[in-house]
Amino acid sequence: MKRPSQAGTRPDRPLASDRPAPTEPEPVVLLAAAIRAVAGDAVDPEVLIGTLLESAVHVAHRHVPPGRHEVVGWAMRRMLADRLDAYGFADGD
Repeated sequence: MKRPSQAGTRPDRPLASDRPAPTEPEPVVLLAAAIRAVAGDAVDPEVLIGTLLESAVHVAHRHVPPGRHEVVGWAMRRMLADRLDAYGFADGD
């Protein structure tokens, strides 16, 4: 996966994947619990995955400053690839 051109310099704050997980704020804990609850029901997993991915991109686009879009987009791709690898999904290339 190609790193964005400006990623050679460290951003002002570390990427989420580069820092240890902090104590999660309450809204994030609630969201994670809701996702786990929905995922346990009879929901189409591909629809749920698509919704979660679209939501992540929406949040990044809406709430990340435009000057950080490239770095954050790269970090999102890296985190997704890392998690897929960790669970044994094939690369697909």
